[in-house]
Parts: sequence; C-alpha cells; structure tokens
Amino acid sequence: MNKLIFGLLTLILVFPLFIYAQPITGARDCCVLRTKVNLGSSGTCDENKVVAVTSSVVTQCGSTSDACPSGIGPIWATFCLIDTIQYATNWIFYILSVVVALLAIYGAFVITTAAGDPNKVTSGRQILTFALIGLALALFAKFLPSIVIFFVGR
Repeated sequence: MNKLIFGLLTLILVFPLFIYAQPITGARDCCVLRTKVNLGSSGTCDENKVVAVTSSVVTQCGSTSDACPSGIGPIWATFCLIDTIQYATNWIFYILSVVVALLAIYGAFVITTAAGDPNKVTSGRQILTFALIGLALALFAKFLPSIVIFFVGR
C-alpha cells in the first residue's frame, strides 16, 4: 500500500514534466504567459501577454499589442520561469486536492464500517494520515512559486 501511494505521488509530481517537455529547436527570446506573474518591484504581467527581450522580438510569440510593459526586458526570462512554475504547480495542486478528498472520504468510510475491528480502524487511520501528507504536498505545490519568487525575484 505504501509503495502504491508513493508511486502515485511520484507520478503526479513528475507527470507534468513529460507533458510540457518540448524538443530543443533553439532558444527563443520570448514567451506567452499562461498565468498572471507578479514579481513585486520588477513588475506584473497578465495572462496571455508576451514577454520578450526587446519590443522588436515580440512578433515571434504574438502581436505587440499583447506585450507586457517594455521596462521588464532584462528579466523577461524570470517572468517565463515563474509562469511555468505557477502553471505546473497549479495543476499539481488541483490533482492532489482531488486525490486528498477521495482518500479522506475512503479513510472515513473504512473507519465508519470497521464495526469494532482494530485492523480496519488502523487501516483507516493510515489512509487519513496519507491524505494529510497529500494535503501538505498540495499546499507546498501551491506556495512553491512564492518561494521561488522570494529567492529568484528582484
């Protein structure tokens, strides 16, 4: 049971890396944001905006009307990095939240239907413990972008 839960958690945390992996075709000088990125004093860019080195490179990703303010040029890659981290951790948070809810319901069901059997009560408690660990991982995934912004942001 422990190996199964550990395997599922590992798969959930690693799976987004395989989905968003792209073949290497050369470095691009811009990206389109999928989430709203706020780096404090360095600036804020909204969802579906283009972040680029300079305003002349914006046409690689989209039109200039959808570009973020030009003052963020030197740190455009930081915006792209934080956007990718936020996008991946949001998916991890949603998936783990559903798994935690299902595990909590199942653990409560096992304890409720134990009918005094100590082995079933112990099993239900273990399931609830794993649900709490999953909740902690989900919350960590939700706060990971803030931690990265604290260390990487300006």
